[in-house]
Amino acid sequence: MAKTPTIRRITSKGQVTLPASWRARMGNHDTIVFVERGNILEVHPAEIVVGEEVLFDAVRDTKGVGIPVSKLITALKKDLAQ
Repeated sequence: MAKTPTIRRITSKGQVTLPASWRARMGNHDTIVFVERGNILEVHPAEIVVGEEVLFDAVRDTKGVGIPVSKLITALKKDLAQ
């Protein structure tokens, strides 16, 4: 069921307020994931488990460029061996 679009202002720092109705439906999440699809930006709630570590962050590690799956698998195996 599609909702009526809501217009929000973006602050000079790039911040936008997520609608309270969306936040209420998503529950007690304090982390979100952005997925870019052309000129569309999708927002999804993210589950972060305390104690988990981010192994690969494309923005942090490769300036937004992905890596081959083989390199990711190698990194995962190395991390699991520790």
